[in-house]
Amino acid sequence: MDWYPLYNSVRIAAVSTLVVYFLGIFLANVVARAPRLVKGALDVVLTLPLVLPPTVVGYLLLRVFGPKRTVGAWLLETFGIKLTMVWYAAILATVVVSFPLMYRTARGAFESFDENLADAARTLGRSERWIFWHVKMPYCQQGIVAGAVLAFARALGEYGATAMICGYTPGSTATVSTTVYQLWRTGDDAGVLAWVMVNLAISAVVLLAMPFINYAMHPDRERAVTIDPTLLVEDEDKTYEINTPAEKLEHSKILWGILCLAFLVYIIYYFVTNGFTLGLNIVNMIFLFLGILLHGDLRRYVDAVAEAAGSASGVLLQFPFYAGIMGMMVVQNEAGVSLAGVISQFFVNISNNVTFPMLSFLAAGIVNFFVPSGGGQWAVQGPIMMPAGAAMGIENGRTAMAIAWGDQWTNMIQPFWALPALGIAKLSARDIMGYLVIVLLFTGLVAILGFLAWGLFFA
Repeated sequence: MDWYPLYNSVRIAAVSTLVVYFLGIFLANVVARAPRLVKGALDVVLTLPLVLPPTVVGYLLLRVFGPKRTVGAWLLETFGIKLTMVWYAAILATVVVSFPLMYRTARGAFESFDENLADAARTLGRSERWIFWHVKMPYCQQGIVAGAVLAFARALGEYGATAMICGYTPGSTATVSTTVYQLWRTGDDAGVLAWVMVNLAISAVVLLAMPFINYAMHPDRERAVTIDPTLLVEDEDKTYEINTPAEKLEHSKILWGILCLAFLVYIIYYFVTNGFTLGLNIVNMIFLFLGILLHGDLRRYVDAVAEAAGSASGVLLQFPFYAGIMGMMVVQNEAGVSLAGVISQFFVNISNNVTFPMLSFLAAGIVNFFVPSGGGQWAVQGPIMMPAGAAMGIENGRTAMAIAWGDQWTNMIQPFWALPALGIAKLSARDIMGYLVIVLLFTGLVAILGFLAWGLFFA
């Protein structure tokens, strides 16, 4: 087995995380202290890579750092540094796509910092540098560490931007994500640039307008719901009385060690015999093993699961129903036709080369209500939409991007992503659903107009 892709992915993620850690801390601290107008402008610019498709980010990097571009040619001629089709070019790509996660998390931590602590240190004659590293950073360390972890995970799994700027060469640029070699090549530079500009325009409009929409939706002070800060305080470790044989067995370190060892042996055996082929069972086993291992006690793990399930009960109840609905949508009859396919085909039938991207977006959004799986949705829609778009003379990238936007669009009112925060705050999905509907309608309108303009002016 070739272990190079794993090694390369880890070193790229590690280096890029180190870069975004210090860069994110610096810029987050600057923006957190900036005037409101400056803060808003910088926030849009620094957050933009988070909402752009990774392939768009990769294309923009190629436009800047390609060997025939001004910056790329200068770096190559002056320093002999080539930032395309080499393994370290992926560091540049992963820094750009993972930076917003570090920046946003660190900025939130800095904005929550109690300035009274800094003032107290100043009265003692401490310098601003000393205050930052010895007072502010320890206070905000949880948020900063969380940002670094998110950035590392994002960099480790990055595909789109990495594939664009460094491709796939076994033993050289290969990563875990870039399993198929694809070297960006096109003769229609104007068409590609138009594709990128449409994505930039839609993302920029959403980022610029959403703060104002959120402000307009903010309730009056009398009707505002304030989260009790004590809910965010971690509970003290639970103490157990161990008297009975059953209690001794539940807390036995010997039993815990044997179980962890058995898990570890099997997981190693699985990967040795099957390679890095992941299935649902082995993934569940790995998480079960990590949960037991990190809690260090069987009883503590059971209690932690019981406590967490209280917040996750909605997910546990809904997902079996989602599985049934998804089954009804994707199952095919004798003729190979599925309900989701019928919906997609309907939008194809009423489309032309101008409206097709917009209607593909809407079709993907509707199907996503019933098939909340990006892979499952693509398996249903891709074979219908892609050939239909090609028959109309529409680039595959445009069709794929319309489907991707639609898939993500209606996730807004399926707030599984918000469940952890809702659980902490003791709120339900209904408490935020009204706001999410407004965001859904606005972002949908912007995307519809963007894709329609794309069809009208760049067909």
